[in-house]
Amino acid sequence: LHLSRRSWHICRVFSLHFAWKTTLETPFMVTKDYGQTDCICLFWLRSFTILYDFDKDIKMKNVTIIGFLTCFFALKTTAQVPIQKVLTPAFIATHFSDSLLVHKKIDSTFRKQIQGALLFFPELKKTKITFKVKKTLVPLAARPRIWAVFQKPINRKYLITISSKTIGKLEPILLKNLSFNAQIGVLGHEISHIADFNSRKSGYFIKLLFMQVNKKAMDMFEYNTDKRTIEHGLGYQLLSWSTEVRQNLKIKEWGGAGKNGFQEGERYMSPKTIMEKITY
Repeated sequence: LHLSRRSWHICRVFSLHFAWKTTLETPFMVTKDYGQTDCICLFWLRSFTILYDFDKDIKMKNVTIIGFLTCFFALKTTAQVPIQKVLTPAFIATHFSDSLLVHKKIDSTFRKQIQGALLFFPELKKTKITFKVKKTLVPLAARPRIWAVFQKPINRKYLITISSKTIGKLEPILLKNLSFNAQIGVLGHEISHIADFNSRKSGYFIKLLFMQVNKKAMDMFEYNTDKRTIEHGLGYQLLSWSTEVRQNLKIKEWGGAGKNGFQEGERYMSPKTIMEKITY
């Protein structure tokens, strides 16, 4: 291949750039709307556009080679766990790697469910997360440790609290009272919060404090977290959780423990909305 040193340098930079972008920011997914061929074409087109803007004299041959290498590295680094409508302990045992447990402290009570959810968040492989079971009002909650707001993402620590006992009204939706698939779905929702937190700058946590008193902001915050959970491949598990919460509490919309479940409007996605969002 007769590529100039400059072209090879550009090739290396953009291959690494796209591999990093697709791995850490948006997990690569082949959906029913965009197959693998479509995604490769999109990667190539994006590569060409950026490279052409960078160097108007670059040859098409060089762009084609660079685009191919970009796609290769991006697809290689973002291989996803096969999407499953029902996740089983056997499937998790087959696909789970202990490398995903680096910097994770997991309560043995829900070890397999936590592993199942972590499978779909490879970008958090080195993120420090503690899963703790204790008596709390809120069935499940994710938050950064207090010093995290002053730290870089790589140094931050996060806590996911799983309630072992709460008020009578919320007992039916404690993690221990849900199906295996629904347990993974709601854990995926909380881990999605951490994936979001870990992509933010420190100032975002101050903004998040003020969002707590703004209903519309919190509705959008939780709705987008459900969307992120679906995009990571846990749509059917989230669907199980959404369905069971509404059935167990006999309510139409779930607004969170702070309102004892009552909610006007859709803060957490309804089963119907989740089905509309699932594209795989």
